[in-house]
Amino acid sequence: MKKTPFLLFLFIYLSVQGQNSNILTNVSTMSKYSKNIGTIYNVKITGSKYGRLYGGFDGIYTDDSKLSAAAVHSGLVSVGETKTLRIRIVPGQNRYLAIKKNNLQSNYYGAWTGSYYFVDQILETNNNVTNNQNTNNFNNNAGKRSKDLNLDYNITNGTIQEIILRKREIIFRIDSRGEISAIIIFNTESDASKYMLGYINIRRPTEVLKEGNITIYTNDLNFTNYYGGSKSSGYVGKLKSFNKIALTYFPDYAINKGFKRKLKSIGYLDIEYHGSYLTNGYTGKIKSIGNTNFLYYGSKTDFFNGYGGKLKSIGQINIRYLGDYNSFGNKGKLTSIGNIKFRYYSDNWRDEGHKNKFRSKIGEDNRFSIF
Repeated sequence: MKKTPFLLFLFIYLSVQGQNSNILTNVSTMSKYSKNIGTIYNVKITGSKYGRLYGGFDGIYTDDSKLSAAAVHSGLVSVGETKTLRIRIVPGQNRYLAIKKNNLQSNYYGAWTGSYYFVDQILETNNNVTNNQNTNNFNNNAGKRSKDLNLDYNITNGTIQEIILRKREIIFRIDSRGEISAIIIFNTESDASKYMLGYINIRRPTEVLKEGNITIYTNDLNFTNYYGGSKSSGYVGKLKSFNKIALTYFPDYAINKGFKRKLKSIGYLDIEYHGSYLTNGYTGKIKSIGNTNFLYYGSKTDFFNGYGGKLKSIGQINIRYLGDYNSFGNKGKLTSIGNIKFRYYSDNWRDEGHKNKFRSKIGEDNRFSIF
């Protein structure tokens, strides 16, 4: 009977010791652990305003960013305060955007091999939704997202790399050439919205069909049908339907120069392209998907200024570029998308060493998201 309290005490002591042994101490960065993607570590951190710090705009930092500074930047500890925080290891990102938070400025960095974020940090998203990464619902690019329109912006070149547009349960990915590169079809509109917002706990379409340069993703591919008949139509052998979704194409007529044989409709959505000699550099590019229109710059002056043939607007969202007269070496780079404005360092002597590089992004626009 006398041994029982001792054994109970020993069990509790060993349990506590086991828990404490899972806490990392004296760790300055997560570089050593960057290969363990998805792993969550408990790390004892004392806040500091000093040390290298890259990223944090969307809550994600390079794996060599100082934990002490990142914790303060994230608002989870104050300078000099010590806490045990949970950190998740995620893959390297294409770029890490700088931002000032909690009186601490982070730095911009390009592609890097490893990343981390604080599990308990709350990230802001579009559409008046705030999501806590505690729920593990978001992918490692979680941050500001829109359920209707997302734009992949190349911060180095000052260009739009990709447009991701949702139409009910169908998502279109449009590349920098103004061409549809992928179509993703979900079973419900709700799942398509969650995909746009960055959720990972949804069933993603994986069945793949190829139609020309377009990759089509769908769930539960059951059957397909293809066009036959006269070869003069130009689309013999093209995909006619899959499951209950029909596809049509523009015929091979001279009047349709620039978009002959291209996809004309998918399901209930009509697709149009800019055509003929009057389009000045954007022949064959997307003109509309459903009720969303795409316009491009095309006059001789536009080409002289460096943005001829580039996207001018998506629906009611206007897009502008730096022209030759005031570009300071940044000719043709984006200067605004909707209410969001971009600035770059100029090529004069004062900016030696970082001339023509990205400088800042300011403003908000709830109609779309940039990442």
